[in-house]
Amino acid sequence: MYADICLVLLDQIESLSDTNDSIPLIVPSNTTHTHTFIVLHGRGSNAHDFGPRFSSARTSAGHTLQELFPGVKLVFPTAKKRRAALYNRAWISQWFDNPSLDNPTERQEIMYDGLRESSGIIRGLIQEEAKLVGANNVVLVGLSQGSETWPYDTIQDDDPFGGSEGKDEDSLSKQQLRAANFARDICDLSMLPLDGRVAPAFSQVPVFLGHGTEDDKVRLHMGKQAYSILERLQVPVTWKTYEFGHWWKEPEEIDDIVNFLQEKVGLHTVKRD
Repeated sequence: MYADICLVLLDQIESLSDTNDSIPLIVPSNTTHTHTFIVLHGRGSNAHDFGPRFSSARTSAGHTLQELFPGVKLVFPTAKKRRAALYNRAWISQWFDNPSLDNPTERQEIMYDGLRESSGIIRGLIQEEAKLVGANNVVLVGLSQGSETWPYDTIQDDDPFGGSEGKDEDSLSKQQLRAANFARDICDLSMLPLDGRVAPAFSQVPVFLGHGTEDDKVRLHMGKQAYSILERLQVPVTWKTYEFGHWWKEPEEIDDIVNFLQEKVGLHTVKRD
């Protein structure tokens, strides 16, 4: 599933200058640490290039996310360098390899190793931060290919909640479980039981999907497909499009992200002049 930018709800001595790609770039919170955003860059980028650009993105009122939410810590991991089928097998930083940006089903098998390894690293970061601030206060953010990894980081959740036992609800629960097990199988995790009596926790995770209508790298139809799949699974997804290319639309999209964080995640902004 593809989108231009994606946010998903999922808790200190840190270095801002360490260039070791195995060590995430961390921007500490400005006040007491209450939330963590784990932010994934796009293909060919890295934490030290992408991190400052994301950190400096501003709303229409001229504020960054950390100015509005000073309790947020930003964590920027860097994807491992892998051979890229799209670029004649050149070594570039990417979360997984894929041969096509228009057809996610083409040669899916070459994606699996990267998805398995990257999702394991990201799940580890989520678990570390959840110990600090609680899982409900961890937000997963991704741009471009970074947004494509999130289903494999969150949809495999093995902490299900009780579902209703009506026929329609059971059918939906089984669809959600099949989706979760598809991701879990790729990541070599045990399967969840398909008894239809419970639904995996991802089905209550708020998701924001934003996409540029003029995106010439990840086409709009890919974002629409991701939205359609989540909607069919009854995931609480917010879908926004912007007359823009392959990046976030500033300040409009940043404004929408702030609204999403307030309304769906429960973050509260500080008052600014």
